Amino acid sequence: MRSRRDARRLWPGATLLGCAALLAAFSQSCAHPAAPRQVEDLCGLLAERADWHEATDRAGERWQVSPGVLLAVIHQESRFRSAARPWWRLFGLVPVAPASSAYGYGQATDGTWRDYLRAAGRRGARRDRFADAVDFVGWYLDVIHRATHVAKHDAYQLYLAYHEGPGGFARGSHRTKPWLQDVAQRVAMRATVWDEDAARCPLGVPVEAQAQGAGGSGATGAAVGAAPPTTSPTRATSSIATPGSPSAGVSTARTRSAGAP
Repeated sequence: MRSRRDARRLWPGATLLGCAALLAAFSQSCAHPAAPRQVEDLCGLLAERADWHEATDRAGERWQVSPGVLLAVIHQESRFRSAARPWWRLFGLVPVAPASSAYGYGQATDGTWRDYLRAAGRRGARRDRFADAVDFVGWYLDVIHRATHVAKHDAYQLYLAYHEGPGGFARGSHRTKPWLQDVAQRVAMRATVWDEDAARCPLGVPVEAQAQGAGGSGATGAAVGAAPPTTSPTRATSSIATPGSPSAGVSTARTRSAGAP
């Protein structure tokens, strides 16, 4: 009974805090572009945001990381929402305050972002600008590779280290987190599928034009030989479960070792 009375006393204040937090988040989101509609299908995504194709290729060449790995990490971290941020939630419902300084497409924390700006020589870069964020992800995966010797094609291990930080990964902090291992497995599967898709996604060609150019009309463009559909390929949707929130437990706590984004 006492706990219920305490909860009732806390609820009005928590509700006000939650409303204020939601209002702040809404105001911030209004100042940023909306997330792409097609976040599960790579070709649809790159057709919708044609400039992302070039930015991803540029980051991949600079840091020697494949486009599928780069984009699979961003998909998991933010679902391509530029102003994504993890929140502490009272009773698991009411957002009260940011859970950490993680922000943007790649969920980089303040400290790690400063390290990136200094090391990569990109003082004007922003976490909520895709070209900068995808370059950051490439840089951080390169940092992980150098610190842990994880291969740059090993998306599973790379994501574990991305989430835990190179130090935490080296200490094996991920081994006690089965949920994180499941998330990393999904990231790895998505990276494999998207690396295959990246080679066949026409640069800057609308999805409708892709379907028509494959020999079908607008209504029958999904015939044999047609270009990628606007939804994820069957092999992707059957093997890659879409988690309910970015980075699984990141929205509730992103208290990683120093150096983690």
